[in-house]
Amino acid sequence: MVFQRMLIQGGVSADSSCKKVTYPERNICAFEGSSVKFSCVYESWRTTPSVHWARSKSGHFQKVYSWHNRVQINTGRKESTLKITDLRESDSAKYHCQQSSRSSTWTSRFPGTTLTVRDGPNSCSVSASPSAEVEEGSSVTLSCSSDANPAANYSWFKESRSLDQEQEGVYPLSSIRSEDRGMYRCRSENPFGESSCSVLLDVQYAPKSCSVSASPSAEVEEGSPVTLSCSSDANPAATYSWFKDGEESLKSSEQNFTITNVRAEDAGTYSCHVWNARGRLTSSLR
Repeated sequence: MVFQRMLIQGGVSADSSCKKVTYPERNICAFEGSSVKFSCVYESWRTTPSVHWARSKSGHFQKVYSWHNRVQINTGRKESTLKITDLRESDSAKYHCQQSSRSSTWTSRFPGTTLTVRDGPNSCSVSASPSAEVEEGSSVTLSCSSDANPAANYSWFKESRSLDQEQEGVYPLSSIRSEDRGMYRCRSENPFGESSCSVLLDVQYAPKSCSVSASPSAEVEEGSPVTLSCSSDANPAATYSWFKDGEESLKSSEQNFTITNVRAEDAGTYSCHVWNARGRLTSSLR
């Protein structure tokens, strides 16, 4: 059985078989999508080693191979380089310049260069619970999430107005009013970038403030035209129906009801019925 003793000084590691590796950099931090190059200078006095690269992460030790154009390894007489392009967060690990010979093989116990891949927020998304379509008077919770390393901080805005939040990434609304309707934007950010995403909150309510009018006037000369108009504030948009003197027969299903040639029998009380999925309202004109 062969026992080995390892010597570690700064960026240099060596063992009793006189193999030594020097790393110019022990820690590298890079952005996702960028490129990085590791290098090592190695020495071996007793034997001619086989040099390759390996990575260790979460207790797993894995050899690194050249792969298309993303991973490239170049080894010379005394120096070896490992270049990784289009970095991903999964590339974060400790990378070792590993020497192997008949007498020994270096393992993850030996030092290496630690790569940390940082990522600005992306894939930002906003959800509304129970739904982005809510009835006036009810409650809704907006939640924001994003993929980021380190974890993102969140800010909320309604149109251009900044909103206060009690819990990171969450914005609750209770006793919702019609004026709460609008576009809500979440901004996620960390030291490496920011991303924004939005949701339209649609506050729905029954018709209110229904009013009717006649043009040119409710007092018209026989044979002349008159237009009855009905309006209301409603969301979703209201449907309109006109009736005369409480009769069940429908006079018009338009918001504006025009009588082109007024006759004496047209005199009476006209009612506008306004309704949507949230409720109904009636207003009359005599």
